[in-house]
Amino acid sequence: MTLPASSKLSDRSSREKFVVTAAESDLDFGLKLKTAAALSASGYSCRLNVALSAVGDIGLADVTDIDVLAIGRDLTFTPRLICASCKAGTNVGVAKELFYVRGVLDYVKGDEGVLLLSAKDLSPHLRELAGTLSLLVLAKSEVDSWCGSLVNGVKPPGYFETAAFREYEKARLAIPPSASIASFLKADYWFYRDFRNVQNLIGHLKKYGPQMDGTSSLHVTQCLDIAWHFSQTVLDLCLSVQRGGSSRLIESVNSYLFGGRTSYKARKDLLANVSQLLTKTGIARPNAMPSLDPPYASALAELVVRFLERPQAAIQVPLVLQDSIWRHLGAPGRDPPVSKNELAAFKLAQDLVDLLRIAADLAWVPSVGA
Repeated sequence: MTLPASSKLSDRSSREKFVVTAAESDLDFGLKLKTAAALSASGYSCRLNVALSAVGDIGLADVTDIDVLAIGRDLTFTPRLICASCKAGTNVGVAKELFYVRGVLDYVKGDEGVLLLSAKDLSPHLRELAGTLSLLVLAKSEVDSWCGSLVNGVKPPGYFETAAFREYEKARLAIPPSASIASFLKADYWFYRDFRNVQNLIGHLKKYGPQMDGTSSLHVTQCLDIAWHFSQTVLDLCLSVQRGGSSRLIESVNSYLFGGRTSYKARKDLLANVSQLLTKTGIARPNAMPSLDPPYASALAELVVRFLERPQAAIQVPLVLQDSIWRHLGAPGRDPPVSKNELAAFKLAQDLVDLLRIAADLAWVPSVGA
C-alpha cells in the first residue's frame, strides 16, 4: 500500500523525532551518571532512576521516577535527600520541569531539588521561578562547574562509570521478575520507607535466598545492594528509637516493627486473648501460641544498640556498602579506612549483612569490602 505524501512526511517527522529523543536520552543518561558520581564522591549514597509509586486499584502503580536520588545522614540519623533531574537535550520545558521537581521533592519529603540543563540556556524569569520554588537550577557550563566543585579536593572513587553501571544493572536485572524482591526493591521499598520495610525486605529476601548462593559474581552485587537498602531502613529505625527513648530500646524496636506502640499493644492484646480462649477450650496448651515478635527481633535490637553507640560510624554504613558494590564492579573506591569511625563503619556494615543472613536464613553472604 502506497502512503499519501502527507503520511510519508508525518512518518518521517516521527522517525526523526524518535532519533533525536533517543540521542537526548543517551545524553541524559551520561548526565545522570556524572551527577551521581559527583554526589557520591561528596559523601552521599546515590541511586539512579528511582521509581516512585502510588496506590492503585490493584496495589502500587508507577507514577514517575527520580533521575538521581542522593541520601545523606546527620548525627541524629535524620536523612537528607537530594532529588536531581538531569536534562542534556535542548527540547526541555523548563518551567514544567521545575514544577515537576518541586512536586517530586514534596512527594518523597526531600530536602533539596536540583535541575541540571547541560545544553539549555535560562532566561532570568525562569531562574526567578526556581528561586521561588526553592530549587537549584544549573544551565550549560554551570553544570560542569557545579559537579567539579563537588569533587574538588576529593579523591574520585570511580563510582557510576558507564561500564561499571552496566554491570550493576545486569546484576539487578538478573533477579527474575517472578522473585518478589525484584518488584519490592523497584517500587514498594521507595513507597513505604518505614517500619514495613524491615519485615517485608527480610521476607522477600528469604524467598529469594536459595537462588543467591554466591556461585555467581552477580550474587555479590545483588546481596550488597539489598543490604544497602536494608541499611537505610535500619538507620530510620535508629532515628525512631532515639526519638522514642533509647532506655526502652527493646520495646521501641519491637513496636516499630508493627507500626508503633499503639498498634503493637493491640496485636499483643489480641494474641493474648486468642491464646486464653484456645487454652480454656482445650484446643491449645498454656503458652503454646507463637511469639508475636519475629525471631530476629533480639538480633536487630542488638544491632540498633551498636548503631546508637557509634552514630558517626553508623551513618557511614550505606557509604561502606555503596563502596563495596562499586569496588566489586571494578571501581578504585574510597581510600582504605584509617580513623576509628571508618573502621567501625566497616564492622557495622558486616554486622548488618550478617543479620540479614540470620534473619532470612541465607546460606551465604559476601564479606563487606572484600
